[in-house]
Amino acid sequence: MEKLEFSLKLKEKPVIITDVNGVKKNYVLKELTGPQRDIYMESFDINMTLVDGKPQIGASSIKTFPPSDFVAMCLYDENGILVKKDVLATYPGSVISSLHRAGMALSGLNKEGQEAAKNE
Repeated sequence: MEKLEFSLKLKEKPVIITDVNGVKKNYVLKELTGPQRDIYMESFDINMTLVDGKPQIGASSIKTFPPSDFVAMCLYDENGILVKKDVLATYPGSVISSLHRAGMALSGLNKEGQEAAKNE
C-alpha cells in the first residue's frame, strides 16, 4: 500500500517588489493555511443541479473572489505580517495577477499546483 507523507511547513516563494521610488522590498508569498483555503473555497456560491445525470452550473449564481483578496491572504512583508488590501490596491494589476497565479500554484488551487503536489 502506498504511504502518504506530508510536511506541515507552508510552501513559500520569495518576492522582491520595487516601489515607485526605486526601493526594493522583500516579501514572501506563502501557501494558504487550511482555514485560509476554506475561506477561499467557501466564497464561491455555485448553484449546481443534475440534468440527465450531468452537473449543470447556474451562471447567474457564481460569485468571484478578487485576485487582490486572495493575494492579501498569502503575501507577507519582511516582518512576517500579511500585506493589507489597501496597500495591494496601489499595486499595478499585472503585479497582482502574477502574485495571484503564483499563490494559487503554491496552494495547489490551479492545475499547475495540483500537478506539482502529485509529483512531490
